[in-house]
Amino acid sequence: MDIEIIIYGTPEALSNNRKQLDSVLEFLKSAEKTNMLLYTINFSSYPRLIRGIIKNQMQNNSQELGINIYADWDGVYKKHFELDPKKVTFFLLDNDGLICKKFYFQDSTDTLSKINENISW
Repeated sequence: MDIEIIIYGTPEALSNNRKQLDSVLEFLKSAEKTNMLLYTINFSSYPRLIRGIIKNQMQNNSQELGINIYADWDGVYKKHFELDPKKVTFFLLDNDGLICKKFYFQDSTDTLSKINENISW
């Protein structure tokens, strides 16, 4: 599995942008590139008590959507990259797995343009 796109955000940020993010996901599905995607959710503000429930929901959603979903339980991405928790962040990775571009999601058109400019299909 060669991850080239990471979508990162809190459940609230991802939910607030759901319709536009679904457009990006549909594009990746139609191009048969969902294996390149790692959808990462920052659950650091959620209590440890409900992690088991969240984990089961994530596994179901991953299978249903056909994408890789990862939980950032400790907010490591947010802390390391000093991310705005109210925004969804995209990371584009090069062939060596290094981040070549990081940007905040604005809309699907802008995002798909950046993906096409930076990812070699």
